[in-house]
Amino acid sequence: MNHAANRKSMGPDPSFHSDGIDLAVRQGAPPFGASLDVTLLFKQSLIAVAAPKFADKGDTPLDPGKLAKMPKIHDAHDQWPSYLSYLGIQDQSYRHLRLSQTSLAVDAAIAGQGVALVSQFFVAHDLKAGRLIEVGSAWCEGRGDFYVLMPRTEKNNETVIKVVNWLKDCSAEGT
Repeated sequence: MNHAANRKSMGPDPSFHSDGIDLAVRQGAPPFGASLDVTLLFKQSLIAVAAPKFADKGDTPLDPGKLAKMPKIHDAHDQWPSYLSYLGIQDQSYRHLRLSQTSLAVDAAIAGQGVALVSQFFVAHDLKAGRLIEVGSAWCEGRGDFYVLMPRTEKNNETVIKVVNWLKDCSAEGT
């Protein structure tokens, strides 16, 4: 089975037939196309996370003024300006680390390089394991939920349905 995972660069509709794709995980907002069956995997909730040393006094979530002064780790989505605006504060940090992938931003946060703004779902295991702590309030920006897309013609394909159900189970465990 071929599948595409979170291909934001695909046009409005992935070309399932010509690309040989059975299903795709897509971040965005419907509608994705009339010929597609769409299943919500999980809502996007962004949180500011850092290594435990950033809140050594147990003061989490941090006061917005303190968060504004902390070094920021940016990924390709660069949601920090919108998040700080949502909190009603201006960035006062002199240090910014810009990375091309969210996974690199998470690794940098674990290593103590600053605060990353990432999907709560992506760091659930790191939070449970104590590698990261949540230092800012959650923010649902509204445009980045995750969905499974598949052609309506695949609704009776037992293998594709098993994969979709597995993805739904995994997403339920991560929330």
